[in-house]
Amino acid sequence: MNVYWKPTVNQMMSEDVFNQSLQEVECKISAWGQRELALSGFLLASFVEQKVEEYKRSFIQIEMPFHTEAECQAYLDDFYHEYAEVIKLFPYDRWVWVKKLEVIQYGPYDIQCVHVPSQVLDHKEFPLG
Repeated sequence: MNVYWKPTVNQMMSEDVFNQSLQEVECKISAWGQRELALSGFLLASFVEQKVEEYKRSFIQIEMPFHTEAECQAYLDDFYHEYAEVIKLFPYDRWVWVKKLEVIQYGPYDIQCVHVPSQVLDHKEFPLG
């Protein structure tokens, strides 16, 4: 099952809900840019594109071996509970902790069943402020 997870706040969405949220975010950002910043044309399009991309990159796409959202959320809740401090220390350096996310422990064995598709995991190109 493919899910999208915002690690800094432990928010998980199904793929359909994530795609719908992208459309909603794009509409809200566009309206705000027009109303509050008086942007139009190319400037508005560039602003909306940049902000939607920032929103999109705040989530990680995860391929999970589970069949229900509840199972996915339970795994992510356990992971977040154990690694929340590291996630909050390194929110833009995901390579620091993402490999731990991909290892599920079944007794003495580590089976790599959860997969984060290869994407840019280091988001330093986005300014923090």
